[in-house]
Amino acid sequence: IEDYFLSAHSPIRIAVSSEDGYPIICSMWFEYSDGYLWCAAHQSSRLIQALQANAKCSFEISGNEVPYCGVRGRGTVTLDSESAKPVLESLIKRYLGNSNSSLSNWLLGRAAEEYAIRIELTRLSAWDFSHRMSPLSTT
Repeated sequence: IEDYFLSAHSPIRIAVSSEDGYPIICSMWFEYSDGYLWCAAHQSSRLIQALQANAKCSFEISGNEVPYCGVRGRGTVTLDSESAKPVLESLIKRYLGNSNSSLSNWLLGRAAEEYAIRIELTRLSAWDFSHRMSPLSTT
């Protein structure tokens, strides 16, 4: 699972409970470091508002291409405005590299208004359907 977290570049899908009881699902960039999943979001986002009210979340990281594999889990979130800029810089490097400087500049220009989202993993489940989905052997 840890190897998958380190190699996957699909977005994480985070599910939280909204104030009206409906789930909110948000796709976002993530990074795995020091045993935690890390993301960043703007302080005014519905995701941050929901996490301020209830720090529990569920998540899924999986690709959309065959063979299907991924990790689902649950976690408890800590929000931290002090770590937002370094987390955001790391996420930009991981997902954009140097490929989109205007987006990078825009995101970093709002860093003072961001929260780092640290997910402490409390439950994990992984799946890998590679063996089921590989081409049938002709021998």
